[in-house]
Amino acid sequence: MLASLDRAGRFSFGATLALALACVSGCTSASGEVKGGDPRPGYDASAPEPLRVPITEPTFADAAPTTWRGLYRDFFGRRAQASCAGNGTCHDTADRPGATQSHFVCGDVDQCWQSLRTAKDTDPRVSVRSLVEESDVAKPAGAYLFAVIRYRTADGLAVENRGMPQLPRDYAFMPAAIDRMQAWIASGAKND
Repeated sequence: MLASLDRAGRFSFGATLALALACVSGCTSASGEVKGGDPRPGYDASAPEPLRVPITEPTFADAAPTTWRGLYRDFFGRRAQASCAGNGTCHDTADRPGATQSHFVCGDVDQCWQSLRTAKDTDPRVSVRSLVEESDVAKPAGAYLFAVIRYRTADGLAVENRGMPQLPRDYAFMPAAIDRMQAWIASGAKND
């Protein structure tokens, strides 16, 4: 109920209604468009924060370091450092930007392994090889994977390659990680 006191001390509904209309009209234009303050600095309504989905996949806590599950746990999976499947923009589903270009999809441990072994880039000028092929078992250092990922050599030199992972941008696989991947490839690159 809108009410206020007039000059004589009586309640007046009209004065309150006029005051309310003045407040509302101060926030709109003649077209009815709402006007207001400026957006807060740094806020971009067109780019909302990504949805944070709880990680429900297994932790693979008991997986050996040079098995696929150990590599997935530490480097490729949702909980992993490089997080190929973790940030929701790259390789977690086939319709993500990273997956549409490379066909590498890493939604879960089995799909990630299958894709690592079979997916090929859509552009044959980039590569006609999958990231890890059967022929790489004999010579693990020659796997196409090592031409894609960003890593550091034993003397600290940064090798950018195709810059994967894109996020986190400053992440580089360390020599021990590369050794683990090559040991896994040398032992058959199995889904173990």
